Amino acid sequence: MKYLICTVLIFLSLSIQAGELSKTYSEHVDQQGNITFPSDFLMDGFVHLGSNTVANPESGEIFNINSSYTQKSALMWYQKTGKWPDGTLIVKILKLVTAKKSLISGQVQHQTSQDIAFIMVKDTQNRFQHTSNKAIWGDGWGWAQFTDAKQPTVNTNQNKNYCQGCHLPRKETDWLYTDIYPQMQR
Repeated sequence: MKYLICTVLIFLSLSIQAGELSKTYSEHVDQQGNITFPSDFLMDGFVHLGSNTVANPESGEIFNINSSYTQKSALMWYQKTGKWPDGTLIVKILKLVTAKKSLISGQVQHQTSQDIAFIMVKDTQNRFQHTSNKAIWGDGWGWAQFTDAKQPTVNTNQNKNYCQGCHLPRKETDWLYTDIYPQMQR
């Protein structure tokens, strides 16, 4: 009886989380598959998955700082099941950094005012395979890039292959670098 109650509670919890994630398709993806940037994601229940830097292999100078976020309910589902549920939004903010400069604390690089955002939207139903935006959807995800924060509806990359090129080494983990983000560790 105890196991049955636990199973029912887990099922109810996952069902509530799935309901919250279904809003992704009414708030951030239109009927044709256009993805918009969730500009209020930091105030809207998203959690930080982790951050990393990309550096020049020769000089060690940092090119950018990458921070990734997702909905809390999506992360909880993933931690319980090992799968990203339909409607999951992964937001990656890439902050460009300056060249090294000397400050009292030492050699410092800091972010510039220019950000690039990448968005992945989990689509387990292949919703957009027959739309004009099918080139940004496939392999279980919608892919978008936003290079101008003042235009959150303009996906500046209309080809998922561009995004997948960087994610190809993680095709077997649903295209995500789960090994470098502490929150994704199971």
